[in-house]
Amino acid sequence: MKKSKHLILILPTMIVAILMVFGTLYDINISQALYDRSNVFGVIFDYLGELPIYILAPFALAICFTYFRRYNTTKYIILSYLSVILTVLTFYLFTAKFFYFLPLVANLIITLLLSSVLLFSFRYISYDTLEKLYKFAIITLIILCVSLLINQLIKYAWGRYRFHHLYTANNLERFSPWYIPLGLNGNTSFPSGHASSATCLFLLATMCNIFKSPKKIKIILNIVISTFVICVCLSRIILGAHYLTDVTMGFYIT
Repeated sequence: MKKSKHLILILPTMIVAILMVFGTLYDINISQALYDRSNVFGVIFDYLGELPIYILAPFALAICFTYFRRYNTTKYIILSYLSVILTVLTFYLFTAKFFYFLPLVANLIITLLLSSVLLFSFRYISYDTLEKLYKFAIITLIILCVSLLINQLIKYAWGRYRFHHLYTANNLERFSPWYIPLGLNGNTSFPSGHASSATCLFLLATMCNIFKSPKKIKIILNIVISTFVICVCLSRIILGAHYLTDVTMGFYIT
């Protein structure tokens, strides 16, 4: 068991190290070979790339709401109201981003409907299950917040130029390797926020442990999530939004 747990930590680190070395040598070559701003695959997974964070955040907050409302102390009452507010807010951000073509009123209605359904979807589960889900929710919220914060801080501090900006300006000479920060210049290529967000989906795999799912289900779920993360990372390179080292570091941060 210990060897298995160590492998789970060591294997991704080894893969990341190999990809970072490969990307350090061939970042610009890979981007030039794959670049296609009109690629349908790239556009689709670019659109879906940030979806996990918009799903996981309200899901975790709704679990917290159900957990807090079981207690009548002032602290938990305040926390339950805060969970509701944040759930509605995250769902509104979700609808505003993915249903931007709808009128504001429609987005507000969708937000309220989704929030209402989710906030009361856990009320009939057992206390033991809720305890486990609450731990999952807290860990999820911490990982989402910390990974997002680290990602954004590095992005703006590094100032790496995106490939499609350089390509459009016919100025590939301004390409810079990932290990040279350029400072606050408005460019945000390194690391990839989409890759970081997509990787958060692996948190759902821990649900298999909470509900004691068969090993086959765990394997299938991890394969599906891994495929999704790879597709998102590849789409970002294809669209010229990021380099291989950008998406690799985005994945590793989460």
